[in-house]
Amino acid sequence: MWIMNKWAAKLQIPMLSIGAAVCVIAGAAWGPGPVSHATCQAGAEKEPRQVLLAIYKEVREFGYRDTENFIKREFHFDLDGSMANREEHVVVLSHASGNGEKMILQVTTFSDKTSVGYVRLPVSTLEISCMIEGDVLEIQNSMFDEDTCRRLFPEILLGIQEEKKLLKRLDQRR
Repeated sequence: MWIMNKWAAKLQIPMLSIGAAVCVIAGAAWGPGPVSHATCQAGAEKEPRQVLLAIYKEVREFGYRDTENFIKREFHFDLDGSMANREEHVVVLSHASGNGEKMILQVTTFSDKTSVGYVRLPVSTLEISCMIEGDVLEIQNSMFDEDTCRRLFPEILLGIQEEKKLLKRLDQRR
């Protein structure tokens, strides 16, 4: 189903999500630019909890949408480096819970072979849920193993930061 957001409505461009549009615009304007594994090495030394807290703070800066009491942002990144499977779908959801906020990070990987038309079929979905009170993050449940956390979370953080930079550039051009 096609949806319109405020930015797309002004330009009369239908799109599936702002994340998909950003990927298309970024690819056209600045080249393919997948998340670099070398760039993430410095962030890989941080503990997964520190990186998750940084992801939470980055997504919080996007703010709430009208009439919603939660923050949900979707991103499309190349996390596995496979050209056959060009991107993974990342969802970050946070909402008030008790004295803090609950954050859920979900990563869906798609098949490089199976598709229906232009739609690729998901192969796996992994998720982690955390409680955040101030600057303390407690992992409640995780489907990720420790090695995957250390490799993947810094790449997701870098992708979110890059998308925020791109969105700021787009806002400046309006």
